[in-house]
Amino acid sequence: MTGFDVAEVWDLDLREVSGICERPAGQGRDRQLLAVGDQTHEILVGELRVGGPGRFERRDLAPLLAGAGLRVPDSSQWEGIDTDSTGRVFVLREVPGTVLVFDEALETLLHVFPLTVEDDPAEVEAWEADENALGEGLLLLRNGNLFVVKEDKPRQLLEFGVPGARAEGLRDDLPIAHASEFPTPREPRVTFRLLTAWDLGGEAMDRIGDLSDVTVGPDGRIYVLSDESRCIARLQAALDPDDHLVEVDRIWRLPDRLVQPEGLIITRDWELLVATDHDEPRENLFLLRGLDA
Repeated sequence: MTGFDVAEVWDLDLREVSGICERPAGQGRDRQLLAVGDQTHEILVGELRVGGPGRFERRDLAPLLAGAGLRVPDSSQWEGIDTDSTGRVFVLREVPGTVLVFDEALETLLHVFPLTVEDDPAEVEAWEADENALGEGLLLLRNGNLFVVKEDKPRQLLEFGVPGARAEGLRDDLPIAHASEFPTPREPRVTFRLLTAWDLGGEAMDRIGDLSDVTVGPDGRIYVLSDESRCIARLQAALDPDDHLVEVDRIWRLPDRLVQPEGLIITRDWELLVATDHDEPRENLFLLRGLDA
């Protein structure tokens, strides 16, 4: 079903936007929109306010990566972004699968969390099948685990944790949704291991062609974005770590005007911000109203 109104359209000065998130007001800052693209090592930071995003600052983080001894390829492969109550910024890199943690001011690289699926031979095969169909969206969980959506081949929801961590699945009290602090390990570099995975089942398997981003709604529910199917879907209310199929209970089609949607925010007022992937930074951030959740 669809019924969205395109209320506003803006130009984000960023090529091939691949992920967006909201950073709430706090510690002297206003609400902010953060955006990454998969071509450059830049993050755009701008106020998120009535009437649209304000002026954006561009932060090139390549020098921080190089200073930490990390390889800085021409293409960043940055696909997802999330924050916690401290204002820290967590960026998901698709290849190689990694979560990079920056301080609030984006002046220091605090942590590097490589992601590995080596404990599950079937998952290793899936990850090696197509490096362009891996991690696309990131959620931080209060228990210290990471929730990642895998784009395709197969479309999956993945839970990662530090060595010794247990899979807990998802409940409405687990996503941080920026309201608490993610319990990062003390060490600056820790490998997060795959704990469990869910494939799409039921109606979702037929109607959702890929997974492009993930976010939390004001209701605490998890919503995923599909680029290929140009839709938003709400996951079942809870994911049991021992079940390996996930279903959705609502699907909303996006307006035809939105081509290649890659980033999703649902604001506290039930407005949608959807970022689209274009070679040129034009008409790539849409404000939608009408999510009848």
